[in-house]
Amino acid sequence: MALTWELSLTLEDEEGKKSVVSLHLPGGTLQADAEAFAAAIALLIDVLTGAKIIRIALALIVTLPGGLKANALAESEVEIGARFGFLDAQAFRTSVRIPSFLLAKLVAGSNAVDVTDADVIAFVDAMEDGLTPIATLVEPCTNRSDDITDLSTAIEAFTKTRR
Repeated sequence: MALTWELSLTLEDEEGKKSVVSLHLPGGTLQADAEAFAAAIALLIDVLTGAKIIRIALALIVTLPGGLKANALAESEVEIGARFGFLDAQAFRTSVRIPSFLLAKLVAGSNAVDVTDADVIAFVDAMEDGLTPIATLVEPCTNRSDDITDLSTAIEAFTKTRR
């Protein structure tokens, strides 16, 4: 199994319940690039959720970037989220769940994420094509270090919380 960075973002809703978004980066990613990617993807996830991001971790705790919300939005619940399913070039699946996903980002009358929403497009593009937060392109990958190539699903997803 290939070595990868595991990036996790802990989100907290207005009731203090927590949930974690986890994704992977290739093991060869430099620490400075991985930290910069974490800050950049946090900004993209922050606009998709009603919860507040309270922690980012890569093998160490990363300082939260400026620009994130200071408090969780009213009625944000980490149990209600959205799961984004992605494929790699070999059609293996990986997914990312964003807790307390904003209901306004769902297709009305459906559990489907509105993939035409500008904030959703920005997040999906970052997952598929990466970001260049400093000078080096950083691309998320599967836990086998394979490149994520396509969005396969994006739906509302419920889960239990942890305190």
